[in-house]
Amino acid sequence: MNRIEQYLQVIPLPVLVLGVLGAPLVFVLIPSRLRMPALLVFMVVWLTIGRLVGLGPLAAAAKATGLALYAAVGVAALMDPGPKRPVPAAAFIYPVMGVISVAFILTVVDLALALVLRAQWIALVFAAIAVARTVVDSASLMRVLWALVIGMALATAIPLIPLFLNPANAFRAGLGRFEPYGAVSNQIGVLFSMTIVFGFCMMQITRNMLFKLFLGGAAGAAFGMGLLTGSRSTMLTAVVPLIPQIRGLSKRPLVLVMIGLVGVLLIPFVLSKAEDTAFQRFDSLETTRVQIFFQYLQGSIAERPLLGLTGSSGQSFLADEEADSHAHNAYLDLAYQGGIVYLIPMLAVLAYSSYCAFYTWRYRRHVHGIDPLLVSVLVVQLGMMYAHGFVNGAIYYPTYTWAFLHVFLSVLFMGLAHDIKRGGFGIYADSYGSQLGYDPGDDQGCDQGYDQDGDPQHDDGSDDHASSESGYGSGYVGEQDAQRG
Repeated sequence: MNRIEQYLQVIPLPVLVLGVLGAPLVFVLIPSRLRMPALLVFMVVWLTIGRLVGLGPLAAAAKATGLALYAAVGVAALMDPGPKRPVPAAAFIYPVMGVISVAFILTVVDLALALVLRAQWIALVFAAIAVARTVVDSASLMRVLWALVIGMALATAIPLIPLFLNPANAFRAGLGRFEPYGAVSNQIGVLFSMTIVFGFCMMQITRNMLFKLFLGGAAGAAFGMGLLTGSRSTMLTAVVPLIPQIRGLSKRPLVLVMIGLVGVLLIPFVLSKAEDTAFQRFDSLETTRVQIFFQYLQGSIAERPLLGLTGSSGQSFLADEEADSHAHNAYLDLAYQGGIVYLIPMLAVLAYSSYCAFYTWRYRRHVHGIDPLLVSVLVVQLGMMYAHGFVNGAIYYPTYTWAFLHVFLSVLFMGLAHDIKRGGFGIYADSYGSQLGYDPGDDQGCDQGYDQDGDPQHDDGSDDHASSESGYGSGYVGEQDAQRG
């Protein structure tokens, strides 16, 4: 029995029909300005529920409706009353290759599941690009970030429940790894990683004390549960993006005290539920992923290097039947499914996104209205997502918020780099559509207008403005942005 049949069996048909009829009504009733943020919050929570297989029909419903949810987010972003930015040309690689990739999988044994996941990936790309188009200034960027972070904090509370109710059943027998409601530790771990990074980051930005406690508690709980998973990649992707925040924390003693309180009160409670075996994995870098990497490289990829699964027989979309496991590598997955025809364009957009992210970080003082430190955190987050792709396929798997955030940040940095070359992000927000088009002639002389410190110069040689990376709050309009979010 395939997964789609299983989902249809556990979801009663009346419930399915009610959802199909009721969802559009709810969509219409939400005010247009609140629709996209509300759906982003719900998206993060709903996708997380889809990973918690122990929730039975609820998890099945979440997985079965993922495609419709992404479509709703995308439509809400298109209908958002604010201004929109043009789509960077390189961003079209995502939907184009998403459509082309369908041709690679038409002969796999699990075709129905493969087509659903391909369609959901295309819907994810549509939603992420549509949301990125709404980011034209600091307020619109924070509006999106706040929605995603609130969703992460709420979603993190769900796997915390088993630690209170039945901690013995929240761990994998024999290994002691935290798997709430049957979620695979490495899969749920990416939620904890995101919550740690953005929870602590936004905790520093907001001036609302209740929000600080809420986000700090969520980040602290996520840190504890991340350790309980025993996932080294989870903790690495969480800790590295925290490094740019250290300087800002040193200038905000109140936030440091609050983080200390969270650590003293919450993290020890979470860790007390663990078995020692969960932490033994952090003592070693030993992994089977290297062996799996060469199995794929020397096996199915070497046999079908150009077009991957195209025309093959008896192969699964999810994993090579001749290997010991699925690839545990996002880039091997691309090569396995579509060969170099699929891999090269996706690596090209990865490389361009990385360049744009580095360029934005280099001239981060010209992302107007956003503290340079926040830009640094976002850049490091995208970089860690790409690094994480070498040990986990979630970056291109459409059932994760991790994948949505990746595409959103990728497209966002393409736009930010373009804006910086034009003089700075956010300075044309009032008439964005007419002043920031993506014409080939837009970038004329863009790089030669910077001085040696990276500050744009006017004709008289003066700099625009020079803010220092002194921590959250300098030159930042965060409180107004948070209220709008």
